[in-house]
Amino acid sequence: MMLRKLGIPIIATVVLIMAGCGGQIRPGVELEAELTRSSPTLDEVWEDGASAMLELGVPLDEDMYCEHYTIGGGDVFSIEVLSRDFDPVIFAIDGDGSLVAWNDDWDKEKDARIVLEDPSGLTLIVGSLDGERGDFELICEEASAGELDEFSETQGLLENGFLVSWIVDDKDSELLEDMVLSEVEYYVWLDQNNIWATGFSLEEESLISLIVDSNDFSPIIVLLGRNGDNAEYVAYNDYYEQGGARIDWVVEPGDYMVVVTSYGGTEDGEFELSMDVVDDLESLRADFITVDQLGVLFEGEIEPGKSLLSTVWPDVVSGEYYDVYATGAEPCAVFEFDIDLTGFYELTASGDMRDISVILLRQDDAEEDELEYLAYSGYSTDGKYNTRLSRVMTPGPYLAICYPYYGGQNAVIGFRLTETGEAIERLPVGETRFPYLDYMNTQVVYSFSARPGRSYVVTAISEYVDPVVELYLGEDDYLMDDDSYGGYDSMLRFSVEDETDCILIVRGYSDWEEGEVQVELEYDDSAQVPVGRRLEGREEHPDTEEPPPSEEQDEEPAQAQPSVETEADI
Repeated sequence: MMLRKLGIPIIATVVLIMAGCGGQIRPGVELEAELTRSSPTLDEVWEDGASAMLELGVPLDEDMYCEHYTIGGGDVFSIEVLSRDFDPVIFAIDGDGSLVAWNDDWDKEKDARIVLEDPSGLTLIVGSLDGERGDFELICEEASAGELDEFSETQGLLENGFLVSWIVDDKDSELLEDMVLSEVEYYVWLDQNNIWATGFSLEEESLISLIVDSNDFSPIIVLLGRNGDNAEYVAYNDYYEQGGARIDWVVEPGDYMVVVTSYGGTEDGEFELSMDVVDDLESLRADFITVDQLGVLFEGEIEPGKSLLSTVWPDVVSGEYYDVYATGAEPCAVFEFDIDLTGFYELTASGDMRDISVILLRQDDAEEDELEYLAYSGYSTDGKYNTRLSRVMTPGPYLAICYPYYGGQNAVIGFRLTETGEAIERLPVGETRFPYLDYMNTQVVYSFSARPGRSYVVTAISEYVDPVVELYLGEDDYLMDDDSYGGYDSMLRFSVEDETDCILIVRGYSDWEEGEVQVELEYDDSAQVPVGRRLEGREEHPDTEEPPPSEEQDEEPAQAQPSVETEADI
């Protein structure tokens, strides 16, 4: 594995101005000083300081106010800077301009502290992170080996594999906020007053695993790509089974940033961030099990540490799919299959683990790596199988990814794909249905035949649920509506050129809505659409007067039964 380390040391050109510093900093020294308008700026004291710190994920203003001192002799000692007027940050650099150590916040406070071993001849720089000026106090004391080890844990993520730091409430890091917040606001809300960041770089494609844990707050972790002082969103996570947050992501060579914050904007405290890098990606890639028969049980194996979910579907940790319970670190079994005929299919997954989750994806016909998310399930409604997922599928290639709902464990997964007509109810023209939706019964499916020369309208009305209607017209046509009937209710108008077997799905906007829905299929023979009866209490819908039924509406025409395939080649 080749890593371009950006931690300690960093080689940079340095320009030192040793003006009026009043002696060396050594154990026993306590001094009071001030940042003023006449104080030098960072680029005057450390010419490449701003660019060097940006490599560590810490954007700094090269014009920020600074003071600098020479560090004298001693074995192991600490230097602490405290101020009520500004947010101090301190750096120790050597004569070549290499960064030896630095610190911004310490032990949940904005005050800064570093611990050094044999630092004689180094330069100490005290800067103002928030751009303010004012008084500060500098205290230098002898320190123990344990204190040196504790400080070392705050330095160098790649070198140590982990680091310890703090989220500090009411933090004012304007440059970091400007760099990060606008890039992540679409995916996750971050409180601008308490974000923390660090950087790293990779020289080859790798799987990185980032885990943040805290006993003080509920953490959020965000991964960003970095190009100079521009950041680009990659992934985020706000929950992992241990109570922390975790991202597993395959990344290209380049520069990156990790941002940590608390789930509640007022929370602060200590956290530990760990990072593992694996560049042998072939050992992690999943073997696909081909399902080429309906109704037949196929088996796949789940083994912790292999076939990680994020290597199959990287977008799982993008933050976009809120109903999917996964971090991307889960080991999985992947089943691939083709659908030849549009129909209502059922996927079942069983095994000897406590719970199994299933994600259904559709592959792009031309690009197999292009995956469209369709559905997720983590439970069964009848207990017969660990997990069941049912939906209409049109012709094309699909993936079903099975993984443990809780943790990682060895298991054999049994997967079965069947086409079922049992769950489909006929919906005659002119009749009304009142299905009840809840988290155990998230959708209902109806079938009917549409004839050419007629126009139709489907309505779904509810006081309790935001109904969504999806209509499959044969093999190729698909229609969907959410709120076209006013308020939250749905309506679809359509016609067909040939006699067509249709499948209608009625569901809630989310899986957790509960209540009755009024569903109707009517002819649409006039400008005044004969819509369904209005439910009491739905004031957001205008009153509509139904026209008198026509003779054709009084006598329902004979309808062809939809062809339901009981066996099909997949």
